[in-house]
Amino acid sequence: MIRSDEMLKNLLNHFNLQNYNKKIVCRVTTQHNPLKLTMLTMLGVKTTCKDRWRQVLAEANRIEHKHLLTFEAAISTNQTDEMHTKNLQLVVPRRLHESYTENQRTWLMDVSSFISLVQERQ
Repeated sequence: MIRSDEMLKNLLNHFNLQNYNKKIVCRVTTQHNPLKLTMLTMLGVKTTCKDRWRQVLAEANRIEHKHLLTFEAAISTNQTDEMHTKNLQLVVPRRLHESYTENQRTWLMDVSSFISLVQERQ
C-alpha cells in the first residue's frame, strides 16, 4: 500500500509541480487571458479534512472549480454536499471510495481521473 506522502510525492513529480506550504502550485502564465484561466487547475491537499477543507476555497480565487485531494475516509454527507455546492471537487484514492455513500461516490473523483483531467488541459 502506498502511503499518502509517497502518493503526493509521485503526483508532484509526475506533473513537475512544487509542494509549497502543503499546497500544490503549478507555474502557469495566463497573461490575463480568460480562455487560459479555464485551463488552470488547483489541487489543495489535506490528509484529513474536518473543517479545514474550507481553506482551499480561499486559494486561487481566479479558479472557479477547485479540487481537494484527501486521504480521509467517509466524510459526512453534509460536508461533501457543501463542497459540491461550492465547486470544490473531492479527489480521493479509489481504495477509499467504498467508505462513502453511494450518492457521494457518484460525485467523487479518483486520483487517476484527476491526472487525466490535468493531462487534457495541458
